[in-house]
Amino acid sequence: MSLDRMFDPNALLLVVLGTLAATLLRSGFGEIANTGRALASLFRPRFSEARARAALAAQARHIDREGMLRAPLATIPDRDLSQAVEAMLQRRSIDALTEHHEASRIARERVAADGTRLFNLAADLSPVFGLAGTLVALTQLPAGGLAPEAISAAVSSAVLTTLYGVLSANLIYAPLARHIARIAEHEEAGRQAMVDWLQAQIAPSPAIVRSTRTMAA
Repeated sequence: MSLDRMFDPNALLLVVLGTLAATLLRSGFGEIANTGRALASLFRPRFSEARARAALAAQARHIDREGMLRAPLATIPDRDLSQAVEAMLQRRSIDALTEHHEASRIARERVAADGTRLFNLAADLSPVFGLAGTLVALTQLPAGGLAPEAISAAVSSAVLTTLYGVLSANLIYAPLARHIARIAEHEEAGRQAMVDWLQAQIAPSPAIVRSTRTMAA
């Protein structure tokens, strides 16, 4: 098998650009922006439960010793968790932690859902444009004669556009969609576990009770 015969730049451009244009036209600006965020998140360090737990353990010790009124904010490696803890300290309320975490979770899930939907849409459209490219290539068959070279080029292009559509759908777009969804599911489970753990650590803390009584007085 000759690999140089497997590459047709015109066929590849038709499939890629056609799929891209159709996908973007079917999506809103918000979905496109969220897909960009979902793609960017793939290149950031993954959420680590071990590092988050170590940071939250330090935060729980601060609260146990000094109460929420005076406890400093520990260095938490995850931005959303850090903001949720900061909201809890500012409002002196465990409920603030839960509320901020829930709002952040909804926003993150929206980003992941939009990214997953857009790439699944691209996976559905890519074979369609592969077929469209096949039809376009077949229109290039010679009308006035049976020139072997022209027939070979047209048939080769027709076959390759179909191949490109199928391969890009199943080796690029669909795997990307699943990868975004899988990472989001894993990280959300980890963040929720950390929030639940922190609540369990600080809820019975006597320092919280003292802090609350001081504020009430």
